Amino acid sequence: MREHANIGFRYGVLAVSAAGGLLYRLDYLTGATLWHSPTTSGGRATILVEHDLIIVGKGGYLDAFDHGG
Repeated sequence: MREHANIGFRYGVLAVSAAGGLLYRLDYLTGATLWHSPTTSGGRATILVEHDLIIVGKGGYLDAFDHGG
């Protein structure tokens, strides 16, 4: 089974989510995890990075996170 990771990058913010119910915020230069947080649903993600929010769409649900988690 293949796993897909969806990536959102904008304004120096790197956000990643795979099929599971988590969103990860990574350091762009090192790849280190800055924080992770559960999402309402699992499945393939659509990630939109804005100035003040990271918005994640999964399984018909939207979650919004500030850049600090």
